[in-house]
Amino acid sequence: MSLILYDLIVRISLDRLLATEALLSSTRLQRSTFALLAVVGQQLLDIGHPAESVRVLTAALTLPHAGPDHQRVLACLLSTLAAGCWALSRFQASIVYSLRAKAVANSQRNSAPLHCRHCQIFFI
Repeated sequence: MSLILYDLIVRISLDRLLATEALLSSTRLQRSTFALLAVVGQQLLDIGHPAESVRVLTAALTLPHAGPDHQRVLACLLSTLAAGCWALSRFQASIVYSLRAKAVANSQRNSAPLHCRHCQIFFI
């Protein structure tokens, strides 16, 4: 991991990460590398680092993410990735990720939603 990315992760509020860990614990994802990278990517975007966020979230997509709990995280990850691409003026990629996120979210209608700020932006 690069020193710059490590420094950015350290800046993320510990309170935010603890709250997110509690949410992940309730969904049996607290030890999932995929879920951890999704959370870090979301937090990086929230503190104003879209390029690093997109890099982390894209890396998370390469990891296994099967199962209903992972699919809920995947919808939020894709929404966050869409928001990050939009912030970087990568509009076509943003639209593609947003549509993928919506498709994943629609397939999970019967499960309890995760509360993702970025999902609310793209699914209105």
